[in-house]
Amino acid sequence: MISEDSPGEEVVYFMDYFEETSKLWNTSRVILIVSQVLIGIVVLVRTYFFMQHNPKNALGSKFWGLFAFKFVYFALDIWSSIMFWELFLLNMYWFTMYKMQDNAFLLLPSTQGLSSAYDFFGVFFLIILVMRTLVILMKIFDQSRADLFLMDWEEHKNTDQYELRREAEAKKGPQVSNVIAWRSTFITNEFNEM
Repeated sequence: MISEDSPGEEVVYFMDYFEETSKLWNTSRVILIVSQVLIGIVVLVRTYFFMQHNPKNALGSKFWGLFAFKFVYFALDIWSSIMFWELFLLNMYWFTMYKMQDNAFLLLPSTQGLSSAYDFFGVFFLIILVMRTLVILMKIFDQSRADLFLMDWEEHKNTDQYELRREAEAKKGPQVSNVIAWRSTFITNEFNEM
């Protein structure tokens, strides 16, 4: 028994809180599994449409290399996009239920242990970041191999083609175009902005 007369006794008060989060993590796990199945279906559908637009007999020996590249690209792109939004919504749930409530509905998860929610977020976010970086690099690689042709079909200001041909034959020189020279530069700059 502690009394005022007993010297040297030190009283320490502390509060420890604990929130059972197994229901939330089970729900998150189910959403994660369902989203993985959805991602698999979307990747297979996109790969199917890729194969429809690029048949094996048209590409020849390049087909399997391009097929593998596109399959990996589709998988990384779709997985990282959906997982980013899933992680974002999970964190918004924690933020809304903890920070934005007048009365605490939910306590923050524990930082103790090997499998804390903070470690999960850090590792998951790093995986998503690496996947998005790979997707961007693969997209740059894919676009750098494309051949682009810009064709400007602007008509001459004098639409009477017979008159232009007759004048060129009379001069015995090359036909002079009335198309503005800066138009090609303008079209190229507009294409670069896309």
